[in-house]
Amino acid sequence: MQGYAYVRVFYPELYALLKEHGHLRKGLETNFKNTYVREMLIQEISAAYLNRLETLTDERSLFAELLRGWKTDSITEIISFFWTQRKAELKPESCSKSKEKPRGCRYRVLGCSKLL
Repeated sequence: MQGYAYVRVFYPELYALLKEHGHLRKGLETNFKNTYVREMLIQEISAAYLNRLETLTDERSLFAELLRGWKTDSITEIISFFWTQRKAELKPESCSKSKEKPRGCRYRVLGCSKLL
């Protein structure tokens, strides 16, 4: 898991496999000596949320679990990551898959081309 934390590109297929087999959940439950690993896992889960691989309503959602846990370090990392992504463009397919109102993309990251 520590090696995965250093991958700086989001791969949806790899994320789905790691989640499906419980590796991401185990990573969140592990107390690593290096706090960077947990920070990067939280960023990866946040990126999955932005790409519609995580939701707020699914009971298996790691992103929703992080929010429900309401740990200061987790929430701080999510906010920090979202702030760094505020001008990023979401891929159009991330917006079109939304079951939310079209404006829902605006709340994922400012800068989505299909905001309203």
